[in-house]
Amino acid sequence: MLKIMSGSVTARIVGLALMPLLTRIYAPEDFGTLSVYTAFVLLFQPLLSMRFVMAIPLPRRDATAINILALSLLVAAVLYLCLSAALLFAPSQVLALTEAELLRPYVWLILLSLPFIVFSEAMSAWATRKRRYGAMAKSEIGSRGISDVSKVLLGLLGVKPFGLLLGQAMVQIALSLGFLCVTSAPMGQLRAI
Repeated sequence: MLKIMSGSVTARIVGLALMPLLTRIYAPEDFGTLSVYTAFVLLFQPLLSMRFVMAIPLPRRDATAINILALSLLVAAVLYLCLSAALLFAPSQVLALTEAELLRPYVWLILLSLPFIVFSEAMSAWATRKRRYGAMAKSEIGSRGISDVSKVLLGLLGVKPFGLLLGQAMVQIALSLGFLCVTSAPMGQLRAI
């Protein structure tokens, strides 16, 4: 567990070190948009996964854990399709319910990042089950590094506030891909269910 904490702390320290640069590049309203985006996406994370991923590390047998993983991904996929339909066909109404109307131009980014958030949560639970703490720390550091670099580069290119939003989405995308690469991912075993 110390490895997980050290990876997370290292990633956060790098992010904090870049904060003075980011505050020079982006305006306060850009950070406000980022806060609304992050809150909106994180609001739907537990709803999509239904928190089944919390049970992945618990069973004694891998076969049971894989079934829970498959169930959590299946439920997330179905609920994601429902949310996607709502956001695609009635975006103004859905965003108005959460008072996030300023995210209207970024609905596509929300739809892109949500499956990666749920998948990274599931793979994190699987990595915890397999005690791959070092791999989790490496994934955390790598994903935060990719995110921070993209935020700075996109900001310097003048892509505001999109640079912050894409950087935030890239954390989950990179984390998902990192977990998939460095953990003993059970994807090949899912077909046996």
